[in-house]
Amino acid sequence: MYVFFAVIVAVFLIAYFLTKWLANYLVTKGLIDIPNARSSHTVPTPRGGGVAIVGGLVIGCISFYFLPFTFSFPGIWFFVGFIIVTLTSLVDDKMNLPAGLRFLLQALAAILVLYETGGMKMFPLPEPMTFDMGWLSYPVTLFWIIAVVNIYNFLDGIDGYAAAQAVIAGIAIAVIDHSGPGFIIGSLIASASLGFLIVNWHPAKIFMGDIGSVALGFVFATLPLYFEGMNAGLGVFSVIIVLWFFLSDGAFTIIRRFIAGKKVWEAHRSHLYQRFSQSGYRHSTVVLTVMGGAAILSSIYLILIIFGGQYLYLTLLLAILAFVVYSYKVLSVYARNNEPDEKREIV
Repeated sequence: MYVFFAVIVAVFLIAYFLTKWLANYLVTKGLIDIPNARSSHTVPTPRGGGVAIVGGLVIGCISFYFLPFTFSFPGIWFFVGFIIVTLTSLVDDKMNLPAGLRFLLQALAAILVLYETGGMKMFPLPEPMTFDMGWLSYPVTLFWIIAVVNIYNFLDGIDGYAAAQAVIAGIAIAVIDHSGPGFIIGSLIASASLGFLIVNWHPAKIFMGDIGSVALGFVFATLPLYFEGMNAGLGVFSVIIVLWFFLSDGAFTIIRRFIAGKKVWEAHRSHLYQRFSQSGYRHSTVVLTVMGGAAILSSIYLILIIFGGQYLYLTLLLAILAFVVYSYKVLSVYARNNEPDEKREIV
């Protein structure tokens, strides 16, 4: 185990120092995120720091592969799909690829994983609420992968948010799939993301960029299909819980915009975490508050999955309640802080 921890620490240090170097290098290459009306930052900041997370993950996987351990890894098509979405995002960070092309390549990567794993046969809910989806498992799995990839990208909008979520999710996945591929990949994701997070913390010196957020979304979406000791549906449910505030915010906002007749694929600033920040709170306060809730929810789930697997459905009920409270509080504070001056004076 000493060698394992040595690799994990090494990946953390590699990601940290590579992120610091990229913060200067990307400026010289002109890869700068200039603030606009939809931005949550006010200072031009280099983007593409997710290269450090991807690099840390790759170096860690290569190291563990050649070390004298019997760690499990996902199949070859997982890594091929990862390369496809990573290279696509790298190019997109430089020249903004058409949305249709990005979607097509993400779908290709998802189909490769679906071909290798067979997808999730059971609906992603714990007993006794799950059921066999039959042939619908294929389109549902495909939708799940593409949705998580894009939602994770959408939720990377303030300093430290996506990286903090990756640290929490990586640790939780390593515990959940402690005898399978999730242990290694989750540990490496958490380590590399923590190294990046230090430089990305508010006020951020560098942004993750699509190469980081899309790569993380792909890993989190596909990795549960390779979990050992549980069916893929329960694996996906586990990831839903550890990514709860990301996924529920993304789904909730998409539904609200669709009902309002707005284009859901266009960039905007109406996610709950953005409303939270727009209400006058620092990025760090938003991250600590929301990710604190994510850490608590994930911890409860880990306790239940270890000691009370038959009660996992209780976590879903708790998660729904937590999101209802979170969304109500955020939208109430946002409405109060952004109401017209005349109305505020009357009240």
